[in-house]
Amino acid sequence: MPGEEFEGVEGIEGAEEAEGAEEGELAIDNQDVERGNQVLTAWAERLKAEAESARFLGANGAQTAQAILDGCAWIRSVPGLEAGLRRLAAAAPDIFPVECLDDLEPGSLALFAAEGKLRDAMVGVSRRRVPEALLSEATTHCARLMHIYGFEAAGDAARMALHADLQRGRGAADKASDLDRLSIVWVEDKAHLSKNHKFKVADGQRAAKLAGQIRRELAKGLPPEAQAWRSTQARLFSILDRSWSKVAAAVLLILGEMAVPLTLRGQLVAARR
Repeated sequence: MPGEEFEGVEGIEGAEEAEGAEEGELAIDNQDVERGNQVLTAWAERLKAEAESARFLGANGAQTAQAILDGCAWIRSVPGLEAGLRRLAAAAPDIFPVECLDDLEPGSLALFAAEGKLRDAMVGVSRRRVPEALLSEATTHCARLMHIYGFEAAGDAARMALHADLQRGRGAADKASDLDRLSIVWVEDKAHLSKNHKFKVADGQRAAKLAGQIRRELAKGLPPEAQAWRSTQARLFSILDRSWSKVAAAVLLILGEMAVPLTLRGQLVAARR
């Protein structure tokens, strides 16, 4: 989101205080789950129209929902930031639609509710094992990309934090998530990573392909109800991904990168486990 596209939009009062703002805590309770169920009903047609992205199949809905809700709470905690975002939306609605901001909280609650329904539908269903050959290939490729990313992340707090988070994965589902996240990094951080002579664009594409293959294997044999909620969850992820990306870019534009807590930078990607 280039800054020149928003020339003439005033900064916000209190932005200089943002660096010290505390990240909000917002626990999800039964009332929030009920609100999430209401959003699922209200958004039914919208979700049908949303394309299902394999990137988000099997991602952790509860963790991502809480991460985005924490981000919303932090935005509200910074004096004048939400008002600044709304002024930005009014000045440049084609670039930053206000719906991106307004969709975050209800969409996150709907995602949490969908995650619960998916878990209920999975009760008694045995997890399918991923073929050893595929898992071995995925593990080797992931390790290669992690080595490159770890080398280039050295000395950069945000990149090192993501690298450390990627190392915590366990099991086939986490491996798919890690590969997916690395495929995104290979695109979004290409300018930095391409300094490494081992960097190849095709490696990111292969990571995304392997992630999709693992998820397809894990999805085989799921009961129809679980398949349906898994699809709904993935569509909600797509909506939230677009919205959070635009909101995060707008926040960085208004406040500057160093004013945003490290835990909130790239948070949606970090929560896709």
